[in-house]
Amino acid sequence: MGRMREMTATVRQAEEKEWDALDAVLSEAYGRQQPPDVRAAQREIFEFDRALVAEDEGRICGCVSGYALRMSVPGSVVPAAGVTWCGVLPTHRRRGMLTQLMRRQLTDIHERWGEPVAALFTTEPPIYGRYGYGTASHEMLVTVPRWAGALVQDAPSDPSIRLTSVDPLEAVPLAEPVHAVAARRRPGMLLRGAAWARHAVADPPSLRGGSSPLRCVLAVRGDEVLGFVRYATIPAADGGIHAGTVRVREICAVEPAAGTALWRHVLDLDLTAAVVARIPVDDPLLRLLVDPRSARPTVSDQLHLRLVDVGRALAARTYAADVDVVLEVRDSFCPWNAGRWRLSGGRDGAACEATGDPADVSLGARELGAVYLGGTSVSSLAEAGLVEGRGPAAVARLSRALVSDLAPFTACRF
Repeated sequence: MGRMREMTATVRQAEEKEWDALDAVLSEAYGRQQPPDVRAAQREIFEFDRALVAEDEGRICGCVSGYALRMSVPGSVVPAAGVTWCGVLPTHRRRGMLTQLMRRQLTDIHERWGEPVAALFTTEPPIYGRYGYGTASHEMLVTVPRWAGALVQDAPSDPSIRLTSVDPLEAVPLAEPVHAVAARRRPGMLLRGAAWARHAVADPPSLRGGSSPLRCVLAVRGDEVLGFVRYATIPAADGGIHAGTVRVREICAVEPAAGTALWRHVLDLDLTAAVVARIPVDDPLLRLLVDPRSARPTVSDQLHLRLVDVGRALAARTYAADVDVVLEVRDSFCPWNAGRWRLSGGRDGAACEATGDPADVSLGARELGAVYLGGTSVSSLAEAGLVEGRGPAAVARLSRALVSDLAPFTACRF
């Protein structure tokens, strides 16, 4: 019987002419062929200077790429590398190719691109923990039946707010300033440039699955836009009774009354029976519904994040309480992070520098990524035995400092 030879992969930067080859790798790795309209939408935001390929005897067998993003963190906005287009041919799995790609990418981010954090969405969360990515945010899937869409009597209301329907692409210049304000309030949200703002309303017909084109409704007071909702409807009937579904892609508002008005709109559309939306775990909707249990909320992991530069990343955000602690960071995949770091700061800013002082808290890169946005507490990881401290007081102080006012969430996937 023949023996599988050792892998001799070479990792290098991709070339623009290799677009079709990268797409072919992902299509085979994920078991699906991307339609032309989806490829066109992705091509508009693809950054070839960040794309890497792994070659085996001249054939591209794996790839990974990234985006230059700006992400909200508690008290600030930081540059973030958005990891994407990651896949290896089924014939080349379990041979270290993905590890080579991940190591080269993180080294490039550290030495060439300079983002202090990297983040990704994944269909297989167990894969990326070994590369230092921790679950930094969660999302809640809700399915609200129309009959359960009533809001509490004292829900915010403002009769001066009116709703108007606008073509989604034409509405981008009106909606994006609202998004920019709201994004700074919630960790994990992206501050979108022009290309990403357009991508947020991309509507390839091949992905509609029988739904309507994407729609956009603005909440307006006078000449001021206060919020927007983007959604599509899927028509259906059950025994002659209309039973369509409203799929909310994104809802955003800068005033509670505007947000409530937009939710009322989608919860009471004619010819529909339910609204489906992915929202933050602390979204106001469940507090506004008279019967929140009927929304059948289901929570799952969302954004996975790792610190590429511990010192810069921890100094870039603010803290809910004053903190002065020495962290022992374990990070074999990005060894420049490994060691002791003194973090000191509060609500007005922070500093984080390498130190030789004894450690107060010890944790790995995965756990540091999980707590960075403030959605996972250090204390909960300590309870699981994943964080160690010089007594419970040190862990508790760090945990209180890292917490965020709002739960992390990323509305725009990449």
